[in-house]
This record gives sequence, structure tokens and C-alpha cells, in this order.
Amino acid sequence: KAYQAATSGCSVWSSKFAPTPETNPPPKQDFCRSVNMSFIRILQFLCKIQSVILFLDDLHWADKASLNVLKFLASGAAGTKVDNLKVIVSYREEEVTDDHPTIIALKKITAAIESQKPEGVEIHDIPVKDLSLDNVNLYLAS
Repeated sequence: KAYQAATSGCSVWSSKFAPTPETNPPPKQDFCRSVNMSFIRILQFLCKIQSVILFLDDLHWADKASLNVLKFLASGAAGTKVDNLKVIVSYREEEVTDDHPTIIALKKITAAIESQKPEGVEIHDIPVKDLSLDNVNLYLAS
């Protein structure tokens, strides 16, 4: 009922304005760039207040749009620099192959960063091995 009330209120409110002409939606590419820039502007704002760690777990499940945001962030395109940001991603090696979208995206990100050599930007690959049964028991016991 709250939704219906809000919807009916909106229709009454909008009727006070002149009708808007129909326009074609922006091309998908422009829309995606706009969304990516909005995300980056939010990160830039937050990182001005304090350092931010963006941790993306299970990147092997990421969709194409999410991977594109990461590539855009690393692209060095005008206005995409974000100070005080650390990005940490994790993925399961057994879930990906060399032609998996996550690996392809990470290779492009690495290449983009290495070609630009931005100050203060480092890439580290830290392989994490499975815990043994003894390690799990030790962890649970502590």
C-alpha cells in the first residue's frame, strides 16, 4: 500500500509539469561510461575523507560490467585517478582458465597500469594455498 500511495502521489505531482518530449536513450556505451564515472566520483569523494580499501571477493563470479568498471578505473582515462585507494581482488585459481573473463580483465588492468607507471601504484600477486586440516584445527582451537 505504501508503494501504491507513493506511486499515485508521484503521478499527481508529475501532472503539474509539461509533458517531456520523447527522446532516444543514450547509446549503451555512453551509459556505461556515465555509470563508471559516477562510481569513480563516489570513490574519489570517499577517498578525500579517508583512505579506502575496496575488497572484491570471488572475482571469478564477476559479470562483464563489473570487470569493465575495474578496467575503466585502471585505464588512466581523464578524471579516473583516485588517490588513497587500495583495491584487493580475490578469485579461485581452480575456477578460472587463461581465457576466463576475470583473467583477461586482470591482464588488461596489469598491462594498463604497467604501461602508465603511475606513481605509488603497485600490483602484487599473492597466491594463497588451501589450509590443511591441521591448520584449520589449529585456527579453530585458538
